Amino acid sequence: MIKNLCRALLGALSSTNSCHVGAGSMKVRTGGNAVVRINGKTYSGSSVEIVGGRVRVDGVDQDGVLSGPTVNVTVNGSPASVQTDSGDITVNGTAGTVSATSGDVKCGNVQGGVSTTSGDVLCRSIGGSVSTVSGDVSRSFL
Repeated sequence: MIKNLCRALLGALSSTNSCHVGAGSMKVRTGGNAVVRINGKTYSGSSVEIVGGRVRVDGVDQDGVLSGPTVNVTVNGSPASVQTDSGDITVNGTAGTVSATSGDVKCGNVQGGVSTTSGDVLCRSIGGSVSTVSGDVSRSFL
């Protein structure tokens, strides 16, 4: 039922929005310009996401199930967007937008905005807005 609700909502929203179901959900829109490392394993494709504890690349489920509620994501390249519910995000490159509900954001340059509800933001430069409810915002030199 939740997945059907998400599909219905996503059909009404712009293509940059994602639906997060449960802890550890994540979506990276790479545009083919990035490689994504999730908890130590590397994936590449135009879209890498976590749905129901499984990694999906370009709509195809990958082998194995992620364990634990925290997902650590490292993106090497220039993704259009990175979104997680739980876990730290590191972007080694230039991102379009980055958001995390619970986790730190570390990045080079971000063309758009960066947001986290509970976590620190450390980025070289941010072209849009930056927000965190519970965390610090600092300039870094990744």
